[in-house]
Amino acid sequence: MNNTITRKYFPLFQKLSSSPVYLYPFLIVLYFVLHECNANFGLIPVPFSVWFAFCYLFVTLVIFLLASWYFNKATKSLLFTALIVIILLFFGAMHDFVKKLSVPDLFKQYRFWLPFLSAIVIGSIIFLRKSAKEFLSLNRYLFITFGVLCIWELLHLGFNVVSKENKNNILFADTSFDKKLHPAYDSTQSSPSIYFIILDAFTSSSCLKKEFNYDNAGLDSFLTGKGFYIVTNSKSNYPVTPYSIASFLNFSYLKDEVTAQEMTARDRIRGGTSVGANRLVPYLERKGYNIFNYSIFNLNGHPVQGADYFYSLKQRMLSGQTLLGRIQRDIFWNVRTFIGQSPKEYHKQMVKHSNDYIYDKLNGLKAAAGYPSTKPKFVYCHLMLPHGPYIFHRDGTFVQDSEQKPADEKKAYLDQLIFARQLLKSAINTIFKKDTLNKIIVVAGDHGFRDYGTSDKIPQTFENLHAIYFYDKNYQSLHDSLTPVNTFRIVLNQYFQEHLVPLRDTSIFVYDPF
Repeated sequence: MNNTITRKYFPLFQKLSSSPVYLYPFLIVLYFVLHECNANFGLIPVPFSVWFAFCYLFVTLVIFLLASWYFNKATKSLLFTALIVIILLFFGAMHDFVKKLSVPDLFKQYRFWLPFLSAIVIGSIIFLRKSAKEFLSLNRYLFITFGVLCIWELLHLGFNVVSKENKNNILFADTSFDKKLHPAYDSTQSSPSIYFIILDAFTSSSCLKKEFNYDNAGLDSFLTGKGFYIVTNSKSNYPVTPYSIASFLNFSYLKDEVTAQEMTARDRIRGGTSVGANRLVPYLERKGYNIFNYSIFNLNGHPVQGADYFYSLKQRMLSGQTLLGRIQRDIFWNVRTFIGQSPKEYHKQMVKHSNDYIYDKLNGLKAAAGYPSTKPKFVYCHLMLPHGPYIFHRDGTFVQDSEQKPADEKKAYLDQLIFARQLLKSAINTIFKKDTLNKIIVVAGDHGFRDYGTSDKIPQTFENLHAIYFYDKNYQSLHDSLTPVNTFRIVLNQYFQEHLVPLRDTSIFVYDPF
């Protein structure tokens, strides 16, 4: 009776259940990729997702062919292939789940997991080799299960696309209290060019004096001599780069969900996405500005010129869930840290890092300053200095291989900061030399030095360099405790006739484990 009903009303199911199916290990790969892309919708680069899927589909095919040669039975080969693929792809999820359980620490460590998984694989080989069963029912069940899961994830993906679910990645708090901005282009108005220069982790002069016993008067005198206003008691709004820059460029705080939380990789990428969705850049575009992006963030419509600092992190949102990704993160990284790198490899990485995230960005800024145009410019330059890795002595020469792991991190930071000062002076001199029109220059650290190693120094991690140049030297709206969230509010009010209400200057702690 049941078979008659099945044949009559569910012919597709009957067809599937009466014939061997060889696809479901490949469906496991597709399900994993679709599921992770839906769970992190809008955060994982599509080209990388496609490349990742093809790689693991190829790996699955190789495993299946080897299993077919060994077992000489398609159904057994399918089961073994499915087991290996599940271990390879879902290890991260399994490991994370166990780490949340109240079990002995041994069961959370790789010294348990790697032998345990090896035993499962060896045991399955022995069992399948000796078993006389066909395993048809189990294969059909797995095919139907992963087929349904793939269909569900495809529907979920379609819903995410239609509903523009990626908007939830933007972390800005509600700004509806602000008066509506008026970005209409006015050809009769001569707008100033704006230079936004970030030196990553550059602390304040007062913190340098107090914590590093270093007098930063040389830089302060240089800036004041050029006409800058130095915000002497400035503090960043957040102690992590993506959140700090997002609040800077959107001139607003972020949602409460980020407050006093430990930042995850997903949070970091959402912060970067929020930077890209800021209000300032589209506002200036509609004012007729040319946009030059020499930062480490993609701005909507203006991708990073040069290396994308966060691209590998976006990739790890997917690859980091796999067994190989976790081994690379948790084991290989520690091994490399312990044994160090060869001098040749270390030097090669130093040169690449300095070119990608320092010199290329700096040269882009200098070129933009001399860019011939009748339109005003917005130039965002983000230098990964004095932020680690600490690869420079104070004179700009590379540290030696023997100094890969500085014994005194504060000294290494200070040396790199002193070199960063020289690059900053060079950049500012170039701007004044090449751009003789009206301009605004904002120079800041996105946060201060963070590696004090003690929680009582948390307030110092917010102390940052913050200096502002207005071409008319009208600094009446500025004050010595100004925080970045209000900087562009003042700029827009003073030079674009907006009426944005100043926000309360405050600093919000977020723990960054990276």
